[in-house]
Amino acid sequence: MLVPVCCDRLPVRLEVAVISAKGLPVMNKSITSTDAFVEVRFADEVQKTEVVTSLSPHWNSDFFPFDTDEKQLSECWVQFSEMASHLTVVERRKYCEQ
Repeated sequence: MLVPVCCDRLPVRLEVAVISAKGLPVMNKSITSTDAFVEVRFADEVQKTEVVTSLSPHWNSDFFPFDTDEKQLSECWVQFSEMASHLTVVERRKYCEQ
């Protein structure tokens, strides 16, 4: 992405969709599923899917909007955390540093 050289930071909206996860581990041995959700982070903002009780949940969510600017968009990554029963179960795949 090309970023303007001048001081202006043009506004940008980043939209992220969460579709599904596969093969989440059972977090409680007494039940055969888990309460799964995904946290999506960009810069200082965190958004979360609804909780789905499944080891292979499907969200097919609407887009999560993140309002930012061109400079921050070129410097930060989106961070995903798949969660189950309030514990991270899959490593974060991308990291956003300030």
